[in-house]
Amino acid sequence: MGEATGRLAGRVATITGGSTGIGRGIAELFVREGASVALLARDGGRLAATADALGAPDRVLAIAGDVGEAGDVERLIDGAETRFGRLDVHVSNAGIHRVVPFRDTTDETWDEVFRTNVRGAFLSCRAAAAAMERSGGGSIVVVGSTNSFVAEPHMAAYNASKAALVLLVQSMAIDLAAAGI
Repeated sequence: MGEATGRLAGRVATITGGSTGIGRGIAELFVREGASVALLARDGGRLAATADALGAPDRVLAIAGDVGEAGDVERLIDGAETRFGRLDVHVSNAGIHRVVPFRDTTDETWDEVFRTNVRGAFLSCRAAAAAMERSGGGSIVVVGSTNSFVAEPHMAAYNASKAALVLLVQSMAIDLAAAGI
């Protein structure tokens, strides 16, 4: 990584799935570049450890919750606005996958993957868009996958959920453009 430039100084971001992997990496970069971040993740212990590791307690808010629950997503967005005064960037990153052959995919597995990957993106982006409209615009980033376009074996639910995100993002772009999002 290069030296921090401060290019996100004064910006406020929310990140779902912010305690590990890609989400944690995004949070580290945003904080290093000067942003304040509000993170949402299910595992409160891991989330607290990530928040501590970011080393900027005045610019980090950790909210334990489930991206598939509208109330938890609202707490994330409301928390960011209350603590930091606005919302400039939302990163919809939370995602799960299950490796199981198509014929063995249960209704429960299908619903679990879609609940996190698609419903979670829908709920968090909708809430973030409302906050961004209040502050005059912003940017929404939805983390997809090559599986949006090319299927892997034994991952029907994941493949389909990531493909759904492509049209969700295209639809949001059309509907939110006039609001500067």
